[in-house]
Amino acid sequence: MRMVQSSVFLFFLAACSAALANPQFESLKWQLVESSDSVKVHGRGVEGLPNAREIKATMEVPQSPESLLALMVDYPNATTWRQRVKGVERAKTVNGNSWYINYVTDLPWPMSDRVAYLKCDVI
Repeated sequence: MRMVQSSVFLFFLAACSAALANPQFESLKWQLVESSDSVKVHGRGVEGLPNAREIKATMEVPQSPESLLALMVDYPNATTWRQRVKGVERAKTVNGNSWYINYVTDLPWPMSDRVAYLKCDVI
C-alpha cells in the first residue's frame, strides 16, 4: 500500500511541477500544459495576481474513488509518505466537499520552507 501511496503522490507532484514551471499562464482560461496517457494538467493565471497560478490535474487510477479520497485526506500521516512534506492540516471547511489546507514543504537550506494555502474540492 505504501508503494501505491508514494507512486500516486509522486506522479501528481511531477505533473504539477511541470505545470508550475510553464510560463504560459498569462491567460485566465484553462490551458492544457502537460498530457500523458492517464494524466492531464491544466493551468491558468489568476486575475490581479501576475505571479500566481492555478493548477488542475486530472488522472485515472485503478482504485475506488473512496480509497483515493481517504488516502489524500489522511493529513496526520501525510508526512510519513509524502516526500519533503513538513506538515498538512485542514485550515477551513466550506462544506463536506470543499475545504482549505495549509501545506508546508520542507526545502533544503538556505531556502525557507514553502507554505501553500490550497483549496480542495471533491467533484
